This record gives sequence, C-alpha cells and structure tokens, in this order.
Amino acid sequence: MPKEHNSSFSGDHVVDEIVEHIIMEKTGVLHEHITAVKPKPEVGDGFLFNLLMYAVVGTELWLIYKEILAIFY
Repeated sequence: MPKEHNSSFSGDHVVDEIVEHIIMEKTGVLHEHITAVKPKPEVGDGFLFNLLMYAVVGTELWLIYKEILAIFY
C-alpha cells in the first residue's frame, strides 16, 4: 500500500501559500514583499575593540619573545 503524501509538504501547498501571500499584498493586507530583505544593522568600525585585541596579542608576543631570550641567553 503506497504511503500517502502529507499535503503540507506538497508543491501544490507551496504554490497556494505564495498565491495567497500575493493576493494579500495586492489587497493591502500585507505591506511587505515576500522576498523583502531586512537591512543589516549598522555596525561600528570597532576601533577600540581592535586596539585592545592588538594590545593583548602584542603583549603576549612580547612575553613569549622575552621567555625565548631567557632560555638561550
């Protein structure tokens, strides 16, 4: 006995949902397009974060360098 397909996953259901969405857009019920892209929030340049990270990495490299010098000299 073949397994029946669930209508929520069929292609007809998807087409019906898209058509319903377009009709609601045209009648003014919905105010955004189905492919509307949300704008990305503006992000600062992160100058202070970068400065802090470079300071931490620079300090670690300096300490490693001092340890290497202490081993060989």
